[in-house]
Amino acid sequence: MSGLSCEHQLDQLPTAMAVALRLHAAGHGDAVVGTALGVPVEGVPTLLQLARAKFHNLPNPGARSENQWSTTEGVDGPGS
Repeated sequence: MSGLSCEHQLDQLPTAMAVALRLHAAGHGDAVVGTALGVPVEGVPTLLQLARAKFHNLPNPGARSENQWSTTEGVDGPGS
């Protein structure tokens, strides 16, 4: 993924999550992330985990789009 599309995706996250991911990616520790966001340092790992999960579930503009709900066949074959 290019840096530009990564930045575009980060901009789609809630601000606190985007800031947390950017600070962490820049090499800042949990204490810096927590201070910057006004959250307890103990909560930073969970915030980062949630932010990563949300980030990875965002649509990727550079990827081929596939609709997970559209299919012409069932799990057991046609017509199921």
